[in-house]
Amino acid sequence: MVRRLAAAIAALLLFGCAETVEKQQQPIALTPIPLASLPGWAEAETGPALTAFMGVCKRFSGRPAAQAISNAWPELGTAGAWAAKCAAAKRATPAGARAFIEANFRAFQAGDPQDTGLFTGYFEPEVRGARARGGPYQTPLYRKPADIVVADLGVFDEDLAGKTIHGHVRDGRFIPYFDRAEVGAGVLAGRNLELVWLADPVDAFFLEIQGSGRIRLAGGGAMRVGYAGKNGRAYRAIGRDLIERGAVRREEMSMQAIQAWLRAHPGDAPAVMNLNRSVVFFEERTGAG
Repeated sequence: MVRRLAAAIAALLLFGCAETVEKQQQPIALTPIPLASLPGWAEAETGPALTAFMGVCKRFSGRPAAQAISNAWPELGTAGAWAAKCAAAKRATPAGARAFIEANFRAFQAGDPQDTGLFTGYFEPEVRGARARGGPYQTPLYRKPADIVVADLGVFDEDLAGKTIHGHVRDGRFIPYFDRAEVGAGVLAGRNLELVWLADPVDAFFLEIQGSGRIRLAGGGAMRVGYAGKNGRAYRAIGRDLIERGAVRREEMSMQAIQAWLRAHPGDAPAVMNLNRSVVFFEERTGAG
């Protein structure tokens, strides 16, 4: 695991941090270092890093070419600037992954090596669900509604290049799309958008945060779901709200602590989860997770 991590950090540090660093007020300083100086680099498995990079390329290809990868680190360039590297990655083989990484990537030291820090990551949770509503399965995951419009603001003002907003048209006006509270109240019901029904609303909430997952289906079998779109509302980390109300101590805050509190307070949980107005929509996936 440590060897794989070394390779993955070398190839993917820039991309994983590119989206999360913008939540910080001050970006972490990056200092170029030789790839060979990474602990375990000489023995690291590099094939998994190449596979992960190909997933990043797929995400880049869905963005406007002029869109910046990170507003915090403009040196990372635009989605279009990575097209040649992504094309080269397609031609690389697992056996040639090390050569590809060493030829196309630089390693960076994040922050002060004397400091301690926290790396966060995403995973595919496995939860209980059913394809049809019934019994304990009452919480839906929704497919992406067809009426969501994604507007590229750069088309209207070059100073807004790379920025997009999500919404829908109602009575001739372009307005924000339904938020979590509205979706939870059933505004999407009756449109055949329910992809799968889960047994636990807390599982559904955290599956949206992770963006993908595996559903153990009632009666046997399983299905994988993955990110298909979003409502465009700003994501809010409800952990800070629980800290502010004294529900969870700051030093004890974790994903597990949030889940435990929500399940222990089912009457208050919907209102707290609705503080995060962002909604993620899903599609069924096949193949590797």
